[in-house]
Amino acid sequence: MKDFAERLGEIREAAYGKHGRSAFARALGIPLTSYLNFENGRVPPMDIVVKMMALTRVNPRWLVHGEGPQYLPEGVELPPAEDAASLLTELLDENAGLKEQLLAVKRSTHPAVLVVPADIDPKEWRTAQGRIQAAADEHVAVPVLSGPNAVVPPENVFEADRDGWLLCPRSAIKHPKATFAFCAQDGAMAPAIPEGSLVGVDCSVRDPERLLKAGSGLVAARDTLGGCVVRQLVKAEKHWVFLTANQSGNHPPIVWAEGADVPCPVIGRVVFVFATTMH
Repeated sequence: MKDFAERLGEIREAAYGKHGRSAFARALGIPLTSYLNFENGRVPPMDIVVKMMALTRVNPRWLVHGEGPQYLPEGVELPPAEDAASLLTELLDENAGLKEQLLAVKRSTHPAVLVVPADIDPKEWRTAQGRIQAAADEHVAVPVLSGPNAVVPPENVFEADRDGWLLCPRSAIKHPKATFAFCAQDGAMAPAIPEGSLVGVDCSVRDPERLLKAGSGLVAARDTLGGCVVRQLVKAEKHWVFLTANQSGNHPPIVWAEGADVPCPVIGRVVFVFATTMH
């Protein structure tokens, strides 16, 4: 069964096209990054959902629960904003109760039974298990993300939308819940970071001033197409410039002015690079 984020993406695509996230965000009067959070599972505020109803005529019960027709029938007037907000609050409260039931089921775990082959010495087995556990304790798994999922906080990305997990030394990951990895899709930072490399990003700090003061010049940033790229962060008066290692027309620098209407492109600081080669 589809969830809220999938249904939201469906009505957005029907109204504004497959690549219409930016247009829908503009029509709602919100930044693109805020809208991307909604398509990645964060429930929008009531006033934004009411605007979505006005723009698309989506049936609120279908949007929240997946029940009933997708759109309100022709000729049916939209309820006043205050009535629509009241209805949506009721529906979302119902949805929250359903989510809590599902979480309760997820939390009810069942113990696994491990059967040891009869021809293995129990002492050797316990020693081997101790080494495995020690190795596991020294590592942490960070999610591998791609596309629009790589430009939002990793904790907001659903399990099904993750491309996999990357096992990293725990000593290298200071903020596991705020760290993810993505595959560099351009050669803008080659040869240090070849195309296809896995890049680790710590999103706990996104303020460019703080990052630069901490000596974190190498950052992950949102490019003009909404993707995630690696760039060198420098400041030029009131502008932040995200430079490439290869100064070519194929990879122009990203420039952001302080106080601009668009949000800062910084996603986080680069904490590790696994240089690989794409096949």
